[in-house]
Amino acid sequence: MAVCKILGLLCMFFGCALLGIGRAMEYKEREENTHYLVYMLDCLISQIVYQHSTMEDCIFEMSGKVREPFKQCFSEIYVQIREEPENSPLLIMEKKLGELLARLHIDKDIAGLFIECFQRTSFQDRVGMETILKGIKVRLMEYHAGALEESRKQSRLAVYLGMFGGMFCVILCL
Repeated sequence: MAVCKILGLLCMFFGCALLGIGRAMEYKEREENTHYLVYMLDCLISQIVYQHSTMEDCIFEMSGKVREPFKQCFSEIYVQIREEPENSPLLIMEKKLGELLARLHIDKDIAGLFIECFQRTSFQDRVGMETILKGIKVRLMEYHAGALEESRKQSRLAVYLGMFGGMFCVILCL
């Protein structure tokens, strides 16, 4: 009987600790996704500056370069822009990117930066698009630096709270 009680207490402790670790992993994933958005901006800038691509062509190229779930999102955007010329490309981008970034738990401010990129300039204006993308990259890097430190603090806190919560439950059950 004592062995079952000890095993139950250990399971309770490790369960709480794993909840904290799982939460810390969510923060880490969010941090990686924000970093990946910087990479995507670099890809967009290089497409526009060096290959002189239009935004529509960039979206098609991005659908082949980026990882999932971004890849699927850019593919859907490209297909929808081609199939529905009566709809505004901006509305399509806003909807699809907004859905994706919300699903990835990326702050609305970051989603707003990407949408802002397409609101300020036409899809054919390369010079304007390059300037805006570089400005957005600077703002995204600033946000990423602040979010990185906050994410690390929250990750450590989640792990510690999970472990201390597990210890607290064990003490209560003794």
